[in-house]
Amino acid sequence: MTGIIVTTSRRPGKRLRSFVKDLASVLPRAERVTRGHLTMQELAVLALNRGVNRVVVVAERRGNPGIIRVYEPKPAPPRLDNIVSFIVKGASLSREKQVPQPKRVDTLAVKPLDDGLSVEIGEAMLLAFNARLLCRGRYCIEALLEEKKAGIVTVRFAMDSREVGPTIKLAKPALMVKTGREAA
Repeated sequence: MTGIIVTTSRRPGKRLRSFVKDLASVLPRAERVTRGHLTMQELAVLALNRGVNRVVVVAERRGNPGIIRVYEPKPAPPRLDNIVSFIVKGASLSREKQVPQPKRVDTLAVKPLDDGLSVEIGEAMLLAFNARLLCRGRYCIEALLEEKKAGIVTVRFAMDSREVGPTIKLAKPALMVKTGREAA
């Protein structure tokens, strides 16, 4: 059971919807779903019915992407357990950078370019997005992580050495798995 559903919080703005479309384009076997009036429990049922093991919900802050929460669907009773939350400090959409969105992604390889926070965010991305350390296969995207400013890691995506998709600036992730907390 692998795959990812990517959706928004309720009543998303245009920029958030564009960001979710970009994000879904760079995640392996990801499907973008319009949230509408779906509750978190209904999202869990949808994920279980489609056989995916991750649900990504992106919420906005002041009209821009603000937080990316990654959940694991659990049956009986259907629920979503929060495993990782990424704080988004900035995002550039593919249309703003005039770079393409990939048509197909089978593998996401995470490559921290330096030590420290980029390694920690890289480990969280491995857990959250069914990612790997090495690129394998024809349809592989590399997530290049670099800490350019203290406490902020820039994530760029590349396929065949060409930049694709969004650029995201992330702060330290809150790993829910390590503490055993669940989504409320």
